[in-house]
Amino acid sequence: MKLALGGDTMLGRGVAERLETEPADALFAPELVDLVREADLVVLNLECCISARGEPTPGRVFHFRAPPSAAQALAHLGVDCVTLANNHALDFGPDALLDTLSHLDAAGIRAVGAGTDLERARAPAVLEAGGFRLAVLGFADHPAEYAADADRPGIAYADLQDALPGWLTTFPDADAVLVTPHWGANMTAEPQRDVRRAAHALVKAGATLVAGHSAHVFHGVAPRVLYDLGDFLDDYRVDANLRNDLGLLFLVDLTGGRLEAIPLKLEFAHTRLAQAGIRAHAARGRQRRGVDQAQVRRRLREARHRGQRGRGPPRRPLALRTRSTTSPRGNGRASKAAATSSGRRSQANALALLLRLLDPAGPGRRREDGRVAVVPADAQARRLLGDDLLDDALPRRLRDALGLDHDPVSRLRSHCSTSSKATLALPSSRREEVRNVATSDVTSVLDEAGVSYELLPHAHTESALAEASALGVSPDDVAKTLVVKVPDGYTRVVLPASARLDMHKLREIHGGGRHKLHLATEEELRRDYPEFELGAVPPLGGARRDPVVVDPKVAAQNTVVIEAGSHNESLRLAAADLVQVARAAVTDISKE
Repeated sequence: MKLALGGDTMLGRGVAERLETEPADALFAPELVDLVREADLVVLNLECCISARGEPTPGRVFHFRAPPSAAQALAHLGVDCVTLANNHALDFGPDALLDTLSHLDAAGIRAVGAGTDLERARAPAVLEAGGFRLAVLGFADHPAEYAADADRPGIAYADLQDALPGWLTTFPDADAVLVTPHWGANMTAEPQRDVRRAAHALVKAGATLVAGHSAHVFHGVAPRVLYDLGDFLDDYRVDANLRNDLGLLFLVDLTGGRLEAIPLKLEFAHTRLAQAGIRAHAARGRQRRGVDQAQVRRRLREARHRGQRGRGPPRRPLALRTRSTTSPRGNGRASKAAATSSGRRSQANALALLLRLLDPAGPGRRREDGRVAVVPADAQARRLLGDDLLDDALPRRLRDALGLDHDPVSRLRSHCSTSSKATLALPSSRREEVRNVATSDVTSVLDEAGVSYELLPHAHTESALAEASALGVSPDDVAKTLVVKVPDGYTRVVLPASARLDMHKLREIHGGGRHKLHLATEEELRRDYPEFELGAVPPLGGARRDPVVVDPKVAAQNTVVIEAGSHNESLRLAAADLVQVARAAVTDISKE
């Protein structure tokens, strides 16, 4: 079951003027319509009302209202459901909102996130395709004054400053659950703290996928979370830095385990696929992608859910150069096939692991979605799918399929892992899933750097010395990582397994007093390193981009065994590679 997700879709103002003089199919390029119609279900955020009635709501700067023909434009695209939970649903009052619901219903389009009263505004919609049932729930964290009440039309509003309300954590019976929130501030490059916290809570409550919007630019990806889908159609002024005229169409196969992110170019009141042409770089005599495509990739590299500064620019993600091939297209709606309920559920439950594997760099570290399959989206380019990126023979397959003899990916060295296939299997237990996901947070960094390493499964251990014993190696070959709270965040320090940290030496490095440094508490580790098991934080990887300090005794080893994020696996790699990839400072920090 393929699900297409579009972001903020604004059909008012300049778009409405175009609809008054041109047919409803003029808003979207034909090749984009064909691409969207490959999906079995299509969901997007409708950021306006559809009505000919109402007066502008006082006190607001922007008011977006589309003519009734806008509903036909959405139907032409193939939209099945929209969320109306946003800050423009009531721009022209409650009557215009009621008209919106009526026009959408007449066009055969379901709506969530707004309604004639509080109960209807909060009610989810259950969509069906090929026997697969997808529950969709929408809400917004602003504006509070648009909230529905028991006897007043409005939106499904939720305050994210505190814990999620109970109605947002109880989902209907379905094969998968999509939660689509309108959250956070406009024109931001990363999700704010309360958004990240709410996303984690929704996933914990059982949401299969959380797909947000509001910022007008796409954000990064976390396990089962697309923080912001960006814009899909509008007439907005373009920010030269954030490039809100570039977007992504996400195609998620909930039963087949694949994900695509298709680059879009938003023109004035019109959206098309981003150009994928290749042109010569005159100054350096090498080729690079079309401007739109390069800008999308740059934004992807910058997408993260917390700013990380002070350690230089992020490393360049895996570069994929395509060659001309034709990607056959089928009609997803015509080829729907029913599956057994148990099979659908097990495959949908694998999405948590799938999204982390597609982006094993994890949320917010260097390039949140550097591993999402983002490629030129035209008939001349091969559209890489998730299974290409998950294949164990990634370098060889990409070389053979795309002719990458001289591309950097050709020099990527495959890691030695006897359990790589297991990480792609459906998780047999929550603990197994957490272990695999934690490990992928570390290995992704090493893969992207082209570093060789060996994955070492072992019995559950609680200390570096016990880890050495479980692996049958000398304690001198094993390092331990300690997380230290420092004035401006955390520092990860890497010591020999049997060594003790000299906090006085570390204080001298940071120039802080005795009260400003301490080993991270269990509460701090659980809160700020949720990707890893408690006590198994590795020297690199995870959502945070902490400074790393490596003791000279570790750096002097030929190879070293480090934590892999769980108590059941370790990694062996060259000590020099560890120092280089972590950009670590080599300083004496152990007690004599």
